[in-house]
Formats: sequence, structure tokens, C-alpha cells
Amino acid sequence: MWLRWARCLREVMLEVSPLAHRLLLGQTSGRNLASGPHFGHYAAAWLATSYRGNVIEVQDIRLDPVSRRTWRGSDEIVLSRKEFDLVRALMERAGEVVTRDDLMRDVWHTTFWTSSKTIDVHLGWVRRKLGDDSRHPRLITTIRGEGLRFETEDRTR
Repeated sequence: MWLRWARCLREVMLEVSPLAHRLLLGQTSGRNLASGPHFGHYAAAWLATSYRGNVIEVQDIRLDPVSRRTWRGSDEIVLSRKEFDLVRALMERAGEVVTRDDLMRDVWHTTFWTSSKTIDVHLGWVRRKLGDDSRHPRLITTIRGEGLRFETEDRTR
């Protein structure tokens, strides 16, 4: 039972900002934090990252970062944790090319390549679940030698 609780706590701690992480671990006291010169900055950053309730919407895909739910039109799409993080990383920078290095750092939290196919495998699962054709993509386009781009509009119409 305690192992399940520890895993849940770890996932929560990975989702919150470094300041909230330190507060959860008791590495700083509220009094010392509040008396510091950067208290307002830290508080604003923590609120912006932890309680950002804005739903991201690109084309007909909606993504709620707080509840970690995704929809295509009115249908909810069930994504795994890494699939959700991959879609979120791409949708937050829709229209921009996101490099594979950025994705490995932002989604897998690593600066080295665990496998050259890690992103490709997860991308295949995401495309299948979102109903995107890899041969004629309308949502996520692979830019050879550069990275991936979540398209802001359907260019096939």
C-alpha cells in the first residue's frame, strides 16, 4: 500500500514546480520564503505552472493540462502519461518545429538518447489514437533532420 502512495506522490512532485517540490520536501520554510526579496516572483511562477487551467486547443484537438485529458472533437482520447506529455509538448509550441533533443528533455527528462526509436514509437501510438495518418499527416508533421511540428491548421483541405 505504501509503495502505491509513494509512486503517486512522486508523480505529483514531477508535475509541480521546483519551489513547490522544495516545499513538499520541507527544504524551505514559509517564513524564510515569504521574507525573501523574490517571494512575489516565486509565488507567481508557482501559481502559473501548477494551476494553469487553460485548455490548449489546436485544430480540433483539445488538451487540458490540469486534468490531463484530451479530446478530438467531442470524443475523449485516452493517452498514457508519456503520450500525453508528448502531445502537450508539441501543442504548446504548435506551428513551431520541436527538435528531438527538446522532446527527450521535456518529455523523458533526459539529455541523452535512450533509444533512437523512443520518440518514433510513442509518436506512432499518438498518431493512431488521434486518427492522424503518418503518410499524409494533418496534425503532427515530421520535418526531416529538424524535428516535429504540430500543425495549426489542416493543410490538406
